[in-house]
Amino acid sequence: MDVELTPEQVIEMGKMWGYALVDMMPAEEVLSRFKPEEILSRFEPEEVLSRFKSEEVLSYFKPEEVVSRFNPEEDLSRLTREEILVLVNFVVGAFCSGVDCE
Repeated sequence: MDVELTPEQVIEMGKMWGYALVDMMPAEEVLSRFKPEEILSRFEPEEVLSRFKSEEVLSYFKPEEVVSRFNPEEDLSRLTREEILVLVNFVVGAFCSGVDCE
């Protein structure tokens, strides 16, 4: 029995089988085929960062790196006094984690 398929039908069958096979594979195996940059590029930065606590994100930076990106005049002008105090306490806490700041 001969079956003749058009190129379009072959492409559609390939997609169908590909999706069926991918659905049966463990997520780790599917993701291992891509570079992390390729995966992350599909998401907005806010979507990725929102999954982490601020402390976790900041822990990857040295205090000097955080401070070097800080423009006091511009950034502080938008904050209330209470917000500035929260920010100062947060930065001191992040800086002092693992360091004796007493």
